[in-house]
Amino acid sequence: RRVSRFQHGSISIGSGEIKFKLDRQTGMPLECTHYPIHDTNKVVEEFMLAANFNVSQRLIARAGELAFLRHHPPPDLPQITQLVQRVQQSCGVNLGIDSLSSKRMHDAIEEIREGTLVRVLPQAFIGKGQSQTQARQEFVAVVSELLKNSMRPAQYTVAADLSRDKWRHWALAMQTYTHFTSPIRRYADVCVHRLLDQTLYDGEDVEADLVQLRKQAEICNDKTDKAKSADDDSDKLYLAILARETIEKTGQHLVSDAIVVDMGKQSFDVYVLEYRFTHRVHVTEFGSQKTEAQFMNTGGGDDGEEKDKKESALVIGLVLHYSNGAKLKLSLLSRVKVKLSIKPQSHPMSILLTPFKKPNKDEEEKDGTDGKKTGNNNNNNNNNNRKNKSGNNNTNKSGNNNNKNKPGYSNNNNNKNSNKNKR
Repeated sequence: RRVSRFQHGSISIGSGEIKFKLDRQTGMPLECTHYPIHDTNKVVEEFMLAANFNVSQRLIARAGELAFLRHHPPPDLPQITQLVQRVQQSCGVNLGIDSLSSKRMHDAIEEIREGTLVRVLPQAFIGKGQSQTQARQEFVAVVSELLKNSMRPAQYTVAADLSRDKWRHWALAMQTYTHFTSPIRRYADVCVHRLLDQTLYDGEDVEADLVQLRKQAEICNDKTDKAKSADDDSDKLYLAILARETIEKTGQHLVSDAIVVDMGKQSFDVYVLEYRFTHRVHVTEFGSQKTEAQFMNTGGGDDGEEKDKKESALVIGLVLHYSNGAKLKLSLLSRVKVKLSIKPQSHPMSILLTPFKKPNKDEEEKDGTDGKKTGNNNNNNNNNNRKNKSGNNNTNKSGNNNNKNKPGYSNNNNNKNSNKNKR
């Protein structure tokens, strides 16, 4: 069933979650590891998806416009196109996504994983002491993070408020969907159970207040967003405590490789690989005294027009200048090694990312990939490598939504929780 679901257009985008081992006496974090996903988790997931789908169908058939649904709209095509172009211009990688088809997006990710698309990985993922398979898994995780940030969030809605063609859940490729399986932790499921109960008696009409259902859907959406934010903030707080405790006990910092996933003129976002979260770094936190920005090529124009374009253009590269004369070149998908510490006087306690080692003028200029420059011609033939699959058959953790309307940044993160549980 799982294979069939993906063949028919379902998509699963996510780089996984983290978990903490706590001290039984103090409750303080001792260790942070990746949360494992076993086959049993996948089996349970398929049963839950099937139950939720069938309940949604029952509600549509018996409750009609009163059906309480979980709706997921497709991503915005200009944002996806913009993302593909930025990656192409910054590091020469063609992600092979040319439509809003969830099937095409899933197929592209699988082709990258298998090596039939993006046959040559960006330099940041090559020669890091890991196998080709591990490097591809890492690259897929980063691509998933990029795509996830471009997704719109799923929303609770009442069937009456959307036309029939808008009921569809894009990420699951299902015509209708709802939340039924977890009434002990989601109030939306309680609403669905109440409606479903009325459909079990033949000959009786479903009675519910449409205005009240709309209000409940709105409240559920708001509470879901806040719960996700609290979950993300909790993880970052525990990670900050772990970073502090590690420094105090060992004198060492927590260290991780990170990949640049978005850029502005004075800051950049990195996805921290070891701890699976996205964090914004201001160039001054990286010790930079001066910064030059490289902008996405948007075509010709005179000097005045070009100046105006650069005020709102998307940044695809940064050069950080240091007081010792050294430079650090960064682009999308550049790799940097960071150490985790605590931002001074932050309440609540928050994470500060700084370079593991500041650039030295005597060293070769780097782009965050251990001195190797990212080539722009690695994957010029990726389009030729794509499998001839049709995309016509048609959603963790990011803790930063400060990109909104900020010059030089993409709008991929306008919805803080666009990358939350898309189901």
